[in-house]
Amino acid sequence: MVENGKMILSPYGEIVKSEILAIHTYFDNVDVDEWVIMPNHLHLIITIYDVETIHELSLHQQQQQIHELSLQRRQQHDKQYHIKRRQMLIPKIIGKFKMRTSKKMNEIRHTEGYKNWQSDYFDRVIRNEKEYYRIKQYIVNNPLNWYKDKLYTEKPNT
Repeated sequence: MVENGKMILSPYGEIVKSEILAIHTYFDNVDVDEWVIMPNHLHLIITIYDVETIHELSLHQQQQQIHELSLQRRQQHDKQYHIKRRQMLIPKIIGKFKMRTSKKMNEIRHTEGYKNWQSDYFDRVIRNEKEYYRIKQYIVNNPLNWYKDKLYTEKPNT
């Protein structure tokens, strides 16, 4: 439920939150940069790193070269390879996330096998820094704009 522009999580929302925070433990080259859980949906910015980039990031982080390094790395590799790899990894991340959250919710409700999530999801590749900051701001402001959502209801879905 959203109160005064802030999301108040139900016990099921807390399960979703804990699994969002755990995503990076299941996938070494993945971070969840920004996220918000809403009453009827959620938003995530998922960052996928190349294995080499993860190592190089830790070496160069103090030199403030993260952005330049990522751009350099991307230009050196075949773009089609990255697109295919992301297309394969994102479904794995989302699938594991949905499976783990559903299993925990169903254990609480004693509803083994109940489908808690829609089978589909919307994803897009963030193409530049301007788009990244616009999307990040949208996520941060999502609870403030909840009353404008076309599926807004005053009573949360249970």
